Amino acid sequence: MATGATEFIDVTTADAFLGEVWAKECTVAREKKLVFGGLVDRSLEKDLSKGQIVRKQEISNLAARSKTANTAITYETVTESEGTVTVSNHYYAAFAVEDIIKVQSMQNLRERYTGKLGYALALQEDDDLAALIDDGTITQTVGTLATGLSFDNLVRADQYLNDADVPMDDRWISDAAGEEMPPAG
Repeated sequence: MATGATEFIDVTTADAFLGEVWAKECTVAREKKLVFGGLVDRSLEKDLSKGQIVRKQEISNLAARSKTANTAITYETVTESEGTVTVSNHYYAAFAVEDIIKVQSMQNLRERYTGKLGYALALQEDDDLAALIDDGTITQTVGTLATGLSFDNLVRADQYLNDADVPMDDRWISDAAGEEMPPAG
C-alpha cells in the first residue's frame, strides 16, 4: 500500500521480480488460399526436365466445305505454328536455425518452418500467374481483380468462353469461400 501519492513499488520498479511464462504452443501465420496454380495446364512440366524452353506444335481445325456432285474438291492448306513456354522465373525460400536454438527452443523450429518453404514458393507461383491477367498475356479479361463479381461481368466472361469454343466441362467459378460453383450456361 502506498503511503504517498507517488511513492510505491509498481510493475516497472519490480520488473526484475516478475516472472514470465512462454506458451508451449505458437501462433502460425495464416496462409492465403492458392488459386491460380491449380488452374494451369501442367502437362508440359514433364518436358522441362532439361532446359528452359518447351516448344509445342499446334494442330488447327479444318473447315467443312460444301460439294456438288461430279465436281473436284479443294484441299485445305494449313500452315501450322508452335506454342512456346519459357521458364524464366527462378525463386527459392530458405531458413537456417542455429544449433543452440535447437537445444533451447520449446518449439521444433526446423519442423515448423519446413512447411512454410513449399507455401512460399506456391504463393510466388500463384502471384506470378495472377499477374499474367494484368500484363496483357491473357487478352480476354472481364472485371477487375480484387473486386466483387457482377452479373454483367459473369455474362460477358461466359460469352468470351463461348466465342472461343471452350468446352463446358472445363469451366468453373468459385465463390468468395473458394467453393466451386456449377458452370454457367
